[in-house]
Amino acid sequence: SEVFRFFVVSLMKVEDVPGSAVLMLSLGFSIGTIVNCALLWLDFEKEFPGFSRGVMRSLFDGVGVAIIMGATAYVGLNFFHTVFDINTLLGIFLQGFMAGIVAIVAGILLLVALRSRELASVWSVLRGRAWKAKVIATDPEIV
Repeated sequence: SEVFRFFVVSLMKVEDVPGSAVLMLSLGFSIGTIVNCALLWLDFEKEFPGFSRGVMRSLFDGVGVAIIMGATAYVGLNFFHTVFDINTLLGIFLQGFMAGIVAIVAGILLLVALRSRELASVWSVLRGRAWKAKVIATDPEIV
């Protein structure tokens, strides 16, 4: 309806932008995708009981760590604002880079504290590929 479109356009503060009604297409697609995901989840849970229990832990870990990483990056940006000269390209790059590194380290530490199974499996794969990789050679002289 026209009232809903005006509400969304004013909410996003794009009243003066011509063609802002196109936002309704992406909003409708997003709502449809969310409803489709919910219906598929319910159907999958009905077909495979107990599916949600395993997924909810990973979902909680992922969303919680993502929120905390975002907050850490924001704090890092505010901190590194005083460290680097943000009037130069290099200063802005270093500010964002350092804030991102701090956020990634905070996220990894939080996942370690939560004993994330996904992080443990990624770590074991990386260790197996990088440090304990066996060389497979057809000719013994190559090794």
